[in-house]
Amino acid sequence: MNLRRYAFLSLLVATTGLGGCGDDSKSTPAGPTVTATLPAATPTPAASPQPADSNLGASTYGGGCYPEPLNLDSPLDMLTLINPEWSPAVNGPVIESKPVLVHGTIMGGHGDTGGDFPSTHTRSDVNTFIELDDADAARYATANPHELAIEWEAGAYPDWAWGSPGDDIVALGRWIFDCGHPDAHAGHCSAATDVACVIDAECKPAKCPMCQADETCVGVKFGYSSELHPPYASAVIRHGRGAVLKDGSAAQPATNVDVFINAFGGGAGDRCVLTHLRNPMGQLASDCYPLKDPVNRAVLNSRDFEFDVPLPPKPAGTGKAIWKVTQRDTPGEVPAAIDIQSHENDSTPHLTARVLLTQMVGGQLPNTFAGRVSAGWEKDTTALVHVRVHIDAAVIRNPLRPKVPAVATVGDLKRWRLQAALNGEWREFSGLDVVERGDVIAQNIVFDDYVPASGRIEIIANGAADDCISSVFGHSLKEELARLGFGDGLTCILTSPHSSGEARARYDGPDFGSGQSYETISQGGDGGHCTADASQQCLSSADCASGDTCTVTGDPFALRYHIERLPS
Repeated sequence: MNLRRYAFLSLLVATTGLGGCGDDSKSTPAGPTVTATLPAATPTPAASPQPADSNLGASTYGGGCYPEPLNLDSPLDMLTLINPEWSPAVNGPVIESKPVLVHGTIMGGHGDTGGDFPSTHTRSDVNTFIELDDADAARYATANPHELAIEWEAGAYPDWAWGSPGDDIVALGRWIFDCGHPDAHAGHCSAATDVACVIDAECKPAKCPMCQADETCVGVKFGYSSELHPPYASAVIRHGRGAVLKDGSAAQPATNVDVFINAFGGGAGDRCVLTHLRNPMGQLASDCYPLKDPVNRAVLNSRDFEFDVPLPPKPAGTGKAIWKVTQRDTPGEVPAAIDIQSHENDSTPHLTARVLLTQMVGGQLPNTFAGRVSAGWEKDTTALVHVRVHIDAAVIRNPLRPKVPAVATVGDLKRWRLQAALNGEWREFSGLDVVERGDVIAQNIVFDDYVPASGRIEIIANGAADDCISSVFGHSLKEELARLGFGDGLTCILTSPHSSGEARARYDGPDFGSGQSYETISQGGDGGHCTADASQQCLSSADCASGDTCTVTGDPFALRYHIERLPS
């Protein structure tokens, strides 16, 4: 989202001087009758589902996204990009959309590192980039034919449910085109073919003196990407783990699946934010906060959420499949029941889990589920090592604040956001509202993992330091421009969070670095020191004395932790 925000606002500041799905079916032709003397007929391979046409996101082709013109009369024309910012991939002009179920493998992603447009978010999105299973390839778009983003706001999507590369995922929710990134390749006017255009209005005499009244813009190719944004149900399938499946027993190899269901998706899932306004300038006068109308609420109970839990390889001498469901507390909500059926004798042994969203619980329809399904084999005695990692503290080496705040009335924002993972399972830090140089901010994050003695553990921590833009999240443009004034409001939105870089460490078995405490310094973040005065920290050369420059070192924090090896 950063690029859209900067393109819009940088141009505004400069100008004003202000600081269809594919077919999933398979076919096998009957073919001719053959005799024993002829080779058997070879069935024609089933056609792969084709990605949705990204052009269909544009209102020009019946979609719900409204592209900005190639030649802007005003930078405010770019408000069309967030009016709305997300539109259903099918029947785009209608907010309601049928939930879509996708399956895939996670290739990458990130937690809350900032960068999204603040007036349409309460927090930045957790991004999960997946390679879809072949049967779901029609959920790609021609602009993103090999990767689908699943986006759900941090805070709405709890940290324990986030996935990591190598995990599989099943998700259910709102299949959309990202209207904020039209990435249009210009076409031309239908008669005045030398005139480039993106929308029909650019081919009318008012804009194009040599054009005829009935001309249209033809040949435009739009690059709208498809996403699941937001889902309301996700199941992250973590392979190669271990779990205690019976109380009092040792840990054993298991597949762990973290499941989260809730209708709240933040700004991207709220009817007010998603409503197209006839005049895009109306966004400067409308206020959708506090959010109160999740569009996923109307569909959450329309179907059950079903996913498979692959069983780990079955060792000789083991018995039947066993499993354990651990539900998390959801105060004030109505958790759904879950039904699990075993298919352990299939060629690919697995369980089928069904979260019963369509069935009443105590006379009410459920509105959530939060928990873990762990599955393995009875009498599996494969030895595992119990490794426990304690995240003890974040040490602030550089608070990543400009010497002069971007907006004086907002002042210094001292908050950071950090998150850490052990072998791809995430937790967010606490106590980072006020961060100063040299602070040692204690944490009490504990990870437990069960790994083979020949395995390894990997610890990662990353995040960002707030700047003025972070104060705008969860507030409308109307509210913020009124609070800060037009010039300061735009300046504030032009700021960016500052990367903390990433602290990363790996420890191999059989000891896994146990019995020791560590401090790992982040790499690749923002900030550094002034070249002539190394005692002066900086984000940019503007923080140094006149004529001095900022030397970026990119090591703004360190992670303190210690590791234990426990009886398994």
